[in-house]
Amino acid sequence: MLQVKVNRPGFAGDPDVGEIGVMSKRKKYSAGVRERAVRMALEQEGTYRSEWATIESIAKNTGCASETLRNWVRWAERDAVKRPGPASEELARINKLERKVQELRRAN
Repeated sequence: MLQVKVNRPGFAGDPDVGEIGVMSKRKKYSAGVRERAVRMALEQEGTYRSEWATIESIAKNTGCASETLRNWVRWAERDAVKRPGPASEELARINKLERKVQELRRAN
């Protein structure tokens, strides 16, 4: 467990991090929640004043953090080739190859 000491005002009653507390574990979301939230964010594009306003609104409705939803949307855009960068499958392949290279280096 990670012990965190926070000496700033406003954190004393926070359920995740206390004055001297333990950070909460990462929350897991089902694939259905993730897909639904991403679909809603992409469908609502242009409805709000900015992409961030869209993401904040949908995140609030689905119960996930805004930054989490923003990351999910970015991945969905990369997978749909709407945004530059490696798609999920490519990244998984790259990571697998990098692990293999590390194994080979350790063996030699």
